[in-house]
Amino acid sequence: LKAADERMLIVNEALQGIRYVKLSSWEATIEARVSAVRAREMLMIRRSHLLFGIQQGLVAMMPVLATVVTFLTHAALGRPFEIEVVLMSISFFEQMSLGFLTLPNTLMYIKIFSLSITRVGKLLLHSDSYVPMDRSKHDVGISVNDGSFHWSPKSPQPTLSGITLQVGRGELVAVVGRVASGKSSLASAVLGLMSKRSGEVLTGGSCAFVPQAPQILNASVRENILFGMPMDGPRYRRALHACRLEQDLAQFEEGDLTEIGEKGITISGGQ
Repeated sequence: LKAADERMLIVNEALQGIRYVKLSSWEATIEARVSAVRAREMLMIRRSHLLFGIQQGLVAMMPVLATVVTFLTHAALGRPFEIEVVLMSISFFEQMSLGFLTLPNTLMYIKIFSLSITRVGKLLLHSDSYVPMDRSKHDVGISVNDGSFHWSPKSPQPTLSGITLQVGRGELVAVVGRVASGKSSLASAVLGLMSKRSGEVLTGGSCAFVPQAPQILNASVRENILFGMPMDGPRYRRALHACRLEQDLAQFEEGDLTEIGEKGITISGGQ
């Protein structure tokens, strides 16, 4: 299962970034990574099927071998063969083979079930560093005092360390830095998506996170803006004005009733 998970992770990453893979000619690299993981997975699958075949062969041979050995031992002891004893013995060995057949499969399914429960349990019991503040007592929107954060508890070094940040209400703050310098990790730490190793994180009010990949429904522009909420005309127009979408909607033949495809294939990334 670990090899299958690793293979699915690589394939999913490649499919999510297929455009960059094609533009950068990384097909051979991705194929080599998938093939290496798939080779390990196939090795484990072959071993599993080999053991399963041996098990099936032993199960098929068990009644015959047990019957022959039992009857030979019975004859060597000089005991007579009675019809009721012979028939009962044969029936008993047939029932015993059924147990040998189902026991390995049962143990395998119990192992898979236990692994699934463990994964779900880790997700549900994952600690959250999000600590909301009372809006009536604090004027700070976001406060991080000497914070240290990491993605994995097994990591020897924290991903972010010594973070101190104070953002007041109504302030617009831009975090600028090189690629892989920790900008997204900082946002994740404030939202409680990273494990806190030390320090203090306080947020005033509620938080909203707008990811780089938009969630677009295969519906109209209006339905994508409302996202299931009831129509409120003044608030709807204020949202359009705040996002500067009036000019974009004017270019659409049907305005905000224009249908857009899944993942926004009929509109630009900025829109």
